[in-house]
Amino acid sequence: MKRTVTSLALASLVVSTVAFAQPAANQKHAEWATKVRKANFTLLGHNMGPLGGMLKGKVPFNAEVVQEKATNINHLANMIADTSKVDTSKFNVETEALNGIWTEQDDYAEKIKALVMASERVSKIALTGSEAEVKKAMGQIGKACGSCHDSYKKD
Repeated sequence: MKRTVTSLALASLVVSTVAFAQPAANQKHAEWATKVRKANFTLLGHNMGPLGGMLKGKVPFNAEVVQEKATNINHLANMIADTSKVDTSKFNVETEALNGIWTEQDDYAEKIKALVMASERVSKIALTGSEAEVKKAMGQIGKACGSCHDSYKKD
């Protein structure tokens, strides 16, 4: 129960953090902010890979790995708002991020919250739930990621 309350509090903090996005001060600041944002998403992808492999049957199911990766995803998801708070849209930076990250902050925050909550759930049940239950919950992580990609990532 305490962990759920903590997760809800963190998810609420995510929503409030995104609401305070600020424009980059200059090109160098925009480049640094983009680098940091990309690093977080690269790490998210690194941790999603094994889960996706398990869901597709390409990698054997391993509850310990699921718990580790879901916990990592949860930590990284809680950092998305912070690593996205600098609006780089007015600068020439190499990014796959769409400007909606900064113009549709409430929706972006809700999508982050969905990932935080989905990864928290998988982390909690990975070692105690059935493989089918865990895989179903893992699918919710993928759904949360995909929802954000559909809205805020270039094709």
